[in-house]
Amino acid sequence: MGNQSLFLIDQKEGLSLEFSKLLSMMDYTRVTTLAEVKDLSVEQLDYLINKKANSIGMLLAHLVSVEKAYQIDTFEKREFTEEDFQKLNPGLELGNAAREQIKGNTIEFYLEQLAQTRKRQLIHSGNCLIHGCLSKLRFGEEILQITTSSGSM
Repeated sequence: MGNQSLFLIDQKEGLSLEFSKLLSMMDYTRVTTLAEVKDLSVEQLDYLINKKANSIGMLLAHLVSVEKAYQIDTFEKREFTEEDFQKLNPGLELGNAAREQIKGNTIEFYLEQLAQTRKRQLIHSGNCLIHGCLSKLRFGEEILQITTSSGSM
């Protein structure tokens, strides 16, 4: 990981301090997680160590659902509806339904879901200036491109 700014939780250009802190932590989590899972097969993504475990694929789906839930709460500032829960689950709550439904997906599927969710996060931020969002979005896409195309970071 050659990007030292990844380890800094600080203000980002064009973003409020609080949103910058959150985005810094989310970026670190995303980059370190993707570095570990980028080469996993579908079988590895679906592996369950026991009957009550969560697979890596399930946890990646959970990251997507939690970020979407955060977007509803933060940007839309409203209570969750039944429709929201239907869209967010089984990734949000995990459990038996997730074990039955979240499987058979490639790493590219999860990477695309993560990228689309983050793109929405950046676009919907009321504290984000267009220049700051686009710079950060390009950085995020570059990470995904590096992880999916070249297989290295």
